Amino acid sequence: MDDLDLHRTARYVHLNPVDIVGERALASYRWSSLGVYLGRRRAPAWMRTDRLGGLIDPDRYMAELAEPTGWDRLPLGRCEPRRRTTLTDIAGVVDALPASVSQ
Repeated sequence: MDDLDLHRTARYVHLNPVDIVGERALASYRWSSLGVYLGRRRAPAWMRTDRLGGLIDPDRYMAELAEPTGWDRLPLGRCEPRRRTTLTDIAGVVDALPASVSQ
């Protein structure tokens, strides 16, 4: 994988949870490495950040993520966070299933 492919892949991965948590919480999403690359969290011992870290400027990376590209799924500013699914939501769906399926 060359540097451009790595950068595009990282961009995709770092933007992926935006429709779950929204733009404001993107950098603090616990299952994303974005906070590490922005210098807001420490990387776990197993995480290698040297190659991608050398390609991005932590002070500009969030602004770069906000600039749409032709291959983005959705521009960052157009994604609203999804509503969290609750146990009540799940129970309602299960209760609505026909008896033959839910048993």
